Amino acid sequence: MLSDTLGLKQQQAVDGPNGPTMQQFTCAVCEQRYFDTKYYFYGVESTKCLWCIKYGKSKKVPKLAETNNE
Repeated sequence: MLSDTLGLKQQQAVDGPNGPTMQQFTCAVCEQRYFDTKYYFYGVESTKCLWCIKYGKSKKVPKLAETNNE
C-alpha cells in the first residue's frame, strides 16, 4: 500500500488538495526567498538554494547596456 512508504506530510498531500503548507526560507548566500522543499520532504530546514548548493555562490545578474535612442 502507498501509505506505508510515505512520510506524514507526503500522506497529507496525497489525501487531499489542502495538504501541508509550504514553508519558505531565505538563502544564506544569495539572500533570495524560496519554498523549502527540503523541509517539506525530509523535515530539515534548508539554508541554501539549489543554485548556491551546486555552484557555491550566488547567480550573477547580467547588466543591460543602456542605449540612447535619438
